[in-house]
Amino acid sequence: MKFIITQYRITGCWYGRKKSDTGVNPEELLSVLDGFCKWVEGTSHMSHTLIQGKGYPFKVYVKDCAFDKHDFLVALWLSASEKEANIYAINENDPPNGTQKVARKSFKKGEIPGFPAYFFIDADNCLLYTLRPMHILVNGRAQFDAALKFYMENHAGEIQKEKRVLSDGTIAVDLNMVGSNGETLTPKFESTLQKVSSATETLKKRFQEIRKIVHTQDISKKTKDEKQTLIRKAFEVIGATLDDSDVSDSRRIKCEVDVRLTLDEVEEFVKKQDEVRSNERFGFKFKGDQKTMWADTCIVKKELDIPVETKDDMPIEAKALLAALEKNRASVVR
Repeated sequence: MKFIITQYRITGCWYGRKKSDTGVNPEELLSVLDGFCKWVEGTSHMSHTLIQGKGYPFKVYVKDCAFDKHDFLVALWLSASEKEANIYAINENDPPNGTQKVARKSFKKGEIPGFPAYFFIDADNCLLYTLRPMHILVNGRAQFDAALKFYMENHAGEIQKEKRVLSDGTIAVDLNMVGSNGETLTPKFESTLQKVSSATETLKKRFQEIRKIVHTQDISKKTKDEKQTLIRKAFEVIGATLDDSDVSDSRRIKCEVDVRLTLDEVEEFVKKQDEVRSNERFGFKFKGDQKTMWADTCIVKKELDIPVETKDDMPIEAKALLAALEKNRASVVR
């Protein structure tokens, strides 16, 4: 199965505040990851792994996890936004006379519609790799950081906890987020996108020459009707109309915008490229040059065929994916 692999460096894994240039201690990271996996293995229901609460604007579950020495594989389940909706379908060949058969897919109580996200962690080197199957649109890295922080905040043992009984008999557990010296013990877990130094330096040197932002969307796998809808919307932006001409050969939508960007804004576009769906790209055009420099050339990523055994394309067990990665580890981490 083919995966898009993107590399990040884990730049925060501790409790409290530290200097901005403080590096992550591999032993502390290993301890957190080991505890995270033990927490997941110790739960009896996936519902117990729900990542939720203030500061977590999404619903994420831990599907499963595995480890081999200091290598870890974590699989999350990103809950789909349509989880409460019923999905209906009719056959396009039925007559439009009200006698059509209607098929309905409704999610039963306890079912969690969504899609998986996979992560390989090299704890010794504090490196994180997102493993996105080609048919999945997003890699879920932000959700991974949140999941580890949630675990550190609610299930790890470093923070002192105080149990008390409320007037109605409810048992409440308070977290003591202040250490013995008065320092804050708020957990921090974060990772930073790794960039290709040569391409990044080019952008830094020439950012004042950038005159256009290019945004493309691949529509080659869309149906003709879907293509017409997308292209029509693009035409409406410029006040034009789309006739009934055949657009079945259209492969992408491309938009160019004149801009003047700061260096921070350029770096944000590179970060945004990592967050958008897999069928979108951002690029830059420089003054006096019609060539496009694509933002994804600044990101440390690769496409790799990982020989993992699955039934169709799902599910992929964390244990099986980790075993497949270990057989070809050098291709992933180099």
